[in-house]
Amino acid sequence: MALMSLLAQAERKFLESNPAVFMSALSRVAVTNAQRTQDWNESVFTYNKIIQTYRSYQYDQIEVPRVAVQERADFVLKSINSK
Repeated sequence: MALMSLLAQAERKFLESNPAVFMSALSRVAVTNAQRTQDWNESVFTYNKIIQTYRSYQYDQIEVPRVAVQERADFVLKSINSK
């Protein structure tokens, strides 16, 4: 097999086995402090760029729902374990 073909297969396998799990920006926690240095507009801009980047590299995208913490954790574990 040609090297480019092998690289393409490896890339596809990696992308299929490594979904992008993310959370959307939340306005209710949009405060700026020592841990959160982005304001709301920067957060939304960053979120949109992350989604755009995941799409451009053809990652499967899994958005974590806005639910209680334990439900989010269960959702993430179920999502990544089903891949």
